[in-house]
Amino acid sequence: MVKKNQIKVELRSAKIPYLGLIAEHFWFVIINNNDHKERWEVWQKPDCCNTSWGHLHQDLLPFDSAVGTGMSSVESVFEGKNALALKAVIRQSKVNYKNRNCYYYWPGPNSNTYVQTMLNKAKIDFFLPPTAIGKDYYGWYDYSKQLNITRISTLILGIKIWHGHQYELNLLSLTFGVHLKPFKIIHPFSRYHNSEKV
Repeated sequence: MVKKNQIKVELRSAKIPYLGLIAEHFWFVIINNNDHKERWEVWQKPDCCNTSWGHLHQDLLPFDSAVGTGMSSVESVFEGKNALALKAVIRQSKVNYKNRNCYYYWPGPNSNTYVQTMLNKAKIDFFLPPTAIGKDYYGWYDYSKQLNITRISTLILGIKIWHGHQYELNLLSLTFGVHLKPFKIIHPFSRYHNSEKV
């Protein structure tokens, strides 16, 4: 339960029609004082509602609505400092998200590119699962080194190391790797959902 004057941010997902075995759509829901909910996501069509900024939309759909098949599920819940940081970068994204006027199903940028970018900007150590195709799109080449995560990305091949936790190889947007605690083999059909609070 969210206390008065506190917020939390849900990371939600839903299977993509016809591709649900390997592809999911992710978005954020900002929850203020456990009542007002804001849904933020990138969609393939631009300028769909009054609160659209190119392909970036606020409240295009109900906060828990799926995207054409099945139901949505909560991937993770961010609280405290992580929620405040996410809320800030998400709300600023209508101005400074560089890909808000650009969308490609593959290799990106797409909806999952946006979600992973917001997590990175909020400095939250969190990897989207392999079914979030587009999460590893950073353009032709990009390199990033933070306290716990090192990443090298190209359009064809990428490597991500979450030191002591997770190691990933990304080949043509397909993810392979290993998660150490708990031990999990990561492959393109992996569906590990972390419903714990972060």
